[in-house]
Amino acid sequence: MIESIEKLITLMIEGKVTAYKVFKETGISQHQLSQLKKGKIKIENLSIGTGIKLEEYYNEHVKDLSE
Repeated sequence: MIESIEKLITLMIEGKVTAYKVFKETGISQHQLSQLKKGKIKIENLSIGTGIKLEEYYNEHVKDLSE
């Protein structure tokens, strides 16, 4: 799970995926996504629900971008 979330964050940093789009699809706040991008929130400290949403989003929408 952590690996796919790290890849998603990398894609957001690179501008290939927007935090707004992730927010619209997952319901995770743009603030929380911004904090993840900046490294102010560690992936290990996310709730299980948030981690699952981010992993599902990565697998369903952006997995091909990182490969």
